[in-house]
Amino acid sequence: MPPIAYRRIREQGVTFVFKYDVDAPHLLHIFARHLTEPDDALDVWFDPTTTQTWNEDH
Repeated sequence: MPPIAYRRIREQGVTFVFKYDVDAPHLLHIFARHLTEPDDALDVWFDPTTTQTWNEDH
């Protein structure tokens, strides 16, 4: 089994760690399983007025 890879994004002094998917290693898990891009996740985290939410169906 190949090692699990991660993508680190530093935003406003906070480091976020996004895991690549095990079944589709070329995709980030957050996209492969939740149809969400890292930028969308950062918006949800930092902007309380955003209309974006987590995709609860995934």
